[in-house]
Amino acid sequence: MADIIKPIYLVPELGEYAVIPDGSIINIGGVRGPTFTVGGKPLMFADGTSTGGEAGGETLQNVYDNTIGLAEVDFTSGKHFILKATNSKQFKFDADTGDVSIGGNLSVTLINGVDIVALNQQVQSNSAVQGFEYTQSDISDSWVIVHGKNTTRVEPTIWDNLNEQVLPDRMIIVNANTIMIKFNTPISGRAILLLF
Repeated sequence: MADIIKPIYLVPELGEYAVIPDGSIINIGGVRGPTFTVGGKPLMFADGTSTGGEAGGETLQNVYDNTIGLAEVDFTSGKHFILKATNSKQFKFDADTGDVSIGGNLSVTLINGVDIVALNQQVQSNSAVQGFEYTQSDISDSWVIVHGKNTTRVEPTIWDNLNEQVLPDRMIIVNANTIMIKFNTPISGRAILLLF
């Protein structure tokens, strides 16, 4: 078993040295600047405070920038990851289940900034994305797809019988269970629907 080394300090009134007792609070002053670091890194205490101050503390951006390889956050400690706005809307990753919940509107964009999904209705924490595949074996310029999922929040992707993506002329939500897709020339193929 390793020896326990306890620091000593000078007792000015006695002019003697004494061992610092267990549980003592040590106030270290005289360091350069408002922070105290070990090996250039601030100390983090159990209550979440840090000796690094606002400028010297670790941030999510600093961790991301300084990570070699994939920038991963390990939630095995059981703490949920929550991004919260001042209006109480939030994005939450549940560390126990892996579920993601979003309070507020969801907007998904491609890197070039083109919106592919814009949901004006609030996404509830218990909502889930469902998939539905429809096959149109007969050549037609109008496909009527009955998905039966009771939602008007539908995002279809169309593929022809050569497995090439096709952009239709029009897509119409007939009701909460049916959509119609119209083409300028008759085709056959399949539609993959994402339903929210």
